[in-house]
Amino acid sequence: MKTKYNDFKIYLSGPEMLEKWIKEIGFSNKNTITKYLLWKKLGYYIPKITFEQRKKLLKTLT
Repeated sequence: MKTKYNDFKIYLSGPEMLEKWIKEIGFSNKNTITKYLLWKKLGYYIPKITFEQRKKLLKTLT
């Protein structure tokens, strides 16, 4: 889907498609990676949490 800012959005439907995306393409943005890892560990995502808070939480969960 093309937006007016010359960027693209991709919609993934369900956890299986997200896992397939991660396996085949992945993410390079550390912010996005920590969001994914936190979701993977907890089974849900905590909105409005900073990158630093996510890093600390992931460190305590490992």
